[in-house]
Amino acid sequence: MVIVMNKLESDQIISSKDINQVVVGSLNPVKLNSVKDALRLIYPSLSLLVKGVNVESGISAMPMTDDEIRKGSSQRAINAHHLTGEKLTVGLEGGLSKLGQTWYLTSWTTVFFDSFISQASSLRMPVPHEVSEKIIHMKLELGEVIDLLVGEDNVKQERGAIGVFTSGLISRTDLFRSSIICAFAPLITPKFFDLENQK
Repeated sequence: MVIVMNKLESDQIISSKDINQVVVGSLNPVKLNSVKDALRLIYPSLSLLVKGVNVESGISAMPMTDDEIRKGSSQRAINAHHLTGEKLTVGLEGGLSKLGQTWYLTSWTTVFFDSFISQASSLRMPVPHEVSEKIIHMKLELGEVIDLLVGEDNVKQERGAIGVFTSGLISRTDLFRSSIICAFAPLITPKFFDLENQK
């Protein structure tokens, strides 16, 4: 039985019969809240428990390419599945990626569902030259640079760099949420992704 989970679609794969918990490959509260927010929008009629677990991403502390960020999100989702055995897991990873001469802040999400994997990236925001230079030449993480810049501690677990640079118009939660929803697209509208046989 598949439950109607929003006003637009009635053919989504996930139902309360299949899933009651989603495991996120992180203990970061921003990542956990992002998943909770996205799931409320995607599956408003389901009460899904979101649980975080501490897993390795298998990448550097400050990923600097899309490939590395995407790999980190994938490893988080897969490792969360291996650790817990849960059917539905999510991996989130943020980092920088260079296009032309500009460094951009972005994130990737991996959704692991019953051996099916879907990935999507978020929007991108240019990073100030001063910030990227400190990351590259001083070997600092983005979060460390932002903390120094604004004189606060652990900004990455609150509004994040994107919240600082957009003056709160877009938060780190917003950044992750967009990629989470996009990564869930094949599960939201499986008929467009040839996944009908998984229902």
